[in-house]
Amino acid sequence: MFTAKCRSRRVSVISVSGPSQPLLRVVADQDLYLAERFVHYGAKVHLAARRGAVLRAKQRELAEIGLCEYVTADIGTVAGIRQLATAYAERERSLDILVNNAGISGGGREIEDMTEKTWDSVIHLNLKSVFFMIQAFLPYIRVGPRARTA
Repeated sequence: MFTAKCRSRRVSVISVSGPSQPLLRVVADQDLYLAERFVHYGAKVHLAARRGAVLRAKQRELAEIGLCEYVTADIGTVAGIRQLATAYAERERSLDILVNNAGISGGGREIEDMTEKTWDSVIHLNLKSVFFMIQAFLPYIRVGPRARTA
């Protein structure tokens, strides 16, 4: 999640980071790089991911540059997504940008070896969770730009 000053107005951004498994760290690192860029441009960043220790470490690093918070959240369930939206609503009133970079793959399997269960897991997190994230945060997105500038 992020809140930012961009071109004389605050912009809210939520970023849900991807997995921290070695093969997928590049994706998560790209997401954290995006968070870092928002901080450099005046964003108040609210990072969200499942692993609290990773978030705390990145939050401390980014807090030396600007404002940064984190929320430990598992968006693998609709309940987890709603908890994240509730935590965000306790801090912010509106949302301008939603960055959802959480996702999984088939675990490096060849397509011929992909089971239905594995594929269902991929679709569940990579597609279904994105839909329900948008749904959960839509009321904050619809609020529109803030009138005040920081």
